[in-house]
Amino acid sequence: MNAPALATTDRQTLPEWLRAALVIGRRDYVATVFSKTFFFFLFGPLFPILLGFVFGGVGSQIADSQENPRVAVIAVESEFDAIMEARSRLIELVPASQRADLVRFEPEPNGSALRARLLSGEEGFFVGVLDEPFGAPKFYGSVGDR
Repeated sequence: MNAPALATTDRQTLPEWLRAALVIGRRDYVATVFSKTFFFFLFGPLFPILLGFVFGGVGSQIADSQENPRVAVIAVESEFDAIMEARSRLIELVPASQRADLVRFEPEPNGSALRARLLSGEEGFFVGVLDEPFGAPKFYGSVGDR
């Protein structure tokens, strides 16, 4: 038993003017869709979004750089507690934009190696290092850095 053939449109049965219109339509469609101008038309709205991400990242880096500077304090816990107590009483006298966060580090036998590590950024970024706060205090670093 033979199955009936599927109904197909024979190009020979189409009128000449319709075949010409289909050829022109197909040619124009391909020329339009695959043109550079059409790609810019489609992807053009993505450029402002892309720029928003780029400049948003730059803005967040600027905002991060506005954090309080950090100062490393090389001191035993009791000395650091005394510094933090004095800081808590005086903190309101210093504008918020000029305050520094203090981070304690335990003294090591080779103090110069610890200072070098702290100032080089191996332990995080510090604008300076305060050493021997109650003996002979020394500040290493740059007070002009933020």
